[in-house]
Amino acid sequence: MRQPQWFQFLGSLGLEFWLPLPLLGLGFWAMSGWVADRDLSRPSQNVRELEISQPARSSSDQILTIKVTIDRKHKASLVEVKQATNIFQKRKFELSTTELNQIEAKISKKLDLSAEQVRQLVRYQISD
Repeated sequence: MRQPQWFQFLGSLGLEFWLPLPLLGLGFWAMSGWVADRDLSRPSQNVRELEISQPARSSSDQILTIKVTIDRKHKASLVEVKQATNIFQKRKFELSTTELNQIEAKISKKLDLSAEQVRQLVRYQISD
């Protein structure tokens, strides 16, 4: 049986091979979309396995840094506290003293920390 002339022309260009490729690509794309949709819409059976319990963190664990800028000219201290809770927080407050012991005592009272924890976290900057 003789092939039509247009089929012989396609054969000479090699299009017999290239023409089905877009159809195959479209088929793979449709199948992968169907499989992904099926897998993602199915309820997960391992939710309990993925739950991670974290120990409760104390407030000292949440405080990253305490920066104290002592202004001797105005006899005041500016305190900046950076905390990592559910969101990153930055608190500022001013103390009316420049004595290190008093500053640490007031910070520990305000943040409900021990004096030792405050000493570990605090960084001082003195401006005249």
